[in-house]
Amino acid sequence: MGKNGDSDKLFSLKDLYKELFKCRDFEIDHLWQRSVFLGAFLLAVAAGYGTFVNEHIKATFSAPAEKVADCSVKIESEQYEIEAVKTENKDNDILPKYFHGICLGLAGLGIVFSQLWIMMAKGSKRWQERFEESIAFFYKKETDTKIKKELFEKKLTQKISEKSIPYFGKLNEKEIKNSLLSTKGGEYSVSRINIIIGQVSCLAWMILAGIHFYNLINSTNSKNSTNLTESIYKNNLVIGIAVSAICIVTYTCVLGRILMILAHSED
Repeated sequence: MGKNGDSDKLFSLKDLYKELFKCRDFEIDHLWQRSVFLGAFLLAVAAGYGTFVNEHIKATFSAPAEKVADCSVKIESEQYEIEAVKTENKDNDILPKYFHGICLGLAGLGIVFSQLWIMMAKGSKRWQERFEESIAFFYKKETDTKIKKELFEKKLTQKISEKSIPYFGKLNEKEIKNSLLSTKGGEYSVSRINIIIGQVSCLAWMILAGIHFYNLINSTNSKNSTNLTESIYKNNLVIGIAVSAICIVTYTCVLGRILMILAHSED
């Protein structure tokens, strides 16, 4: 009785089979929960960026009319008018530096969260695939028949070997349509779509970062300076864009490498 009681408490092959399914379902369920959590940070960065740019556009287009109205009342001499215009232009030259600098920082933050999104989705998919591969092991031809007999009835084992019934990884397939205009099922991986969302987000933030980096360099160079950077950016648009793209791609790659090292798991 004692031995039989102890054997009943041991972790059996059936328990292992059920546990693999539970772990697989856990990864699928929590994949989207994690995405919602990280998506909140991405939305916060996007909302901050959109609000900041929107306020800047409003100020840019509304400011000239207000300044003209003030000048029409206060200007008393032509000399004062010229000096006022010079002061106004000087102030406007300083503003783009801060505008593009802040936008570049927000874009850089967007790249960070996008890369974390990709890593999180890929890590979850890795575990999902490992559990699915372990489950599929029990149905493969090369799997020992003794193992199959412990899990399945004799007739069921035979039918699985003959592939005469649907089973894990070999389910019956209805008619499918991969066209996005069709309402029927398609051959698409939901977990891969989640990864693609992160990749598209990262690419969008990289483009925005490149635009603001290019404009930041232009606005930083003073009118009196004659350095090489200014001549490249102002006289050759193609080279300027190429330099900006190289800088942003380098930043993204280095940042991605750092995040990979910090988040890497060998389990």
